[in-house]
Amino acid sequence: MNTSSVACSQSWSISEESLRRYVHFASESCVQELLMSASNDCGDGWKILLTLDNGVEISKRRSGSLHIFRSRCLLRSVSPQQFITVANAIDAAKARVWKW
Repeated sequence: MNTSSVACSQSWSISEESLRRYVHFASESCVQELLMSASNDCGDGWKILLTLDNGVEISKRRSGSLHIFRSRCLLRSVSPQQFITVANAIDAAKARVWKW
């Protein structure tokens, strides 16, 4: 994998290695759902429910035809700021990829 920085329009960047270290704490399924939810424009997606001493509890909202589905996940050893940083970096990277 390339170790170059992923830049965004907010004049900050996060290296691929830093992003890898942050997402290392999350399970593979959470990362995959986070990647999928980053492209939703319907108000669906992840949100922080609870800040714990050793991590954060997050919830994913997904709208169906008649129902709203929620799933929860506990990320240990991840601060709310780390989670937000990862989510923003993924959004920025996806936006950059789609512009090419």
